[in-house]
Amino acid sequence: MVFFFIFLFQFLISLTQAIGTKGSGTCGILVALSTFNKSASGVIVGVVVLAIALGFCAAAACDILMLSRIHNIYRSSGASMAKAQAEFTTNVLRSEQMRDATSQIVQGAVRSQFEQQQAQAAAAAQQSQAPRF
Repeated sequence: MVFFFIFLFQFLISLTQAIGTKGSGTCGILVALSTFNKSASGVIVGVVVLAIALGFCAAAACDILMLSRIHNIYRSSGASMAKAQAEFTTNVLRSEQMRDATSQIVQGAVRSQFEQQQAQAAAAAQQSQAPRF
């Protein structure tokens, strides 16, 4: 499921780059059409930018083609979301590295929270002991 979400996001990025609005930083079709002007350099730049835009269009088309093919393979394999979630849960929970990494993250978060509270308490104590004029 995560794969399909990420690959769909990749398709949307490719499509955005293929369209290429001004100011977006991409060389898309709209930017290519706006770079053509009557001078020779404008035509050359327009052709180069149009070639890049067509490359982004081809990438977006290949993205959607591959996404549909992989989805068909996924459906024909008998896989389901429930099976994928169960497999993910069991593999993650059984993984020694995942448990170690999770415990280290939790320990670090708790440790930093305590250190931050101690630093705030020390600063408050020092502030209350400062002479007032």
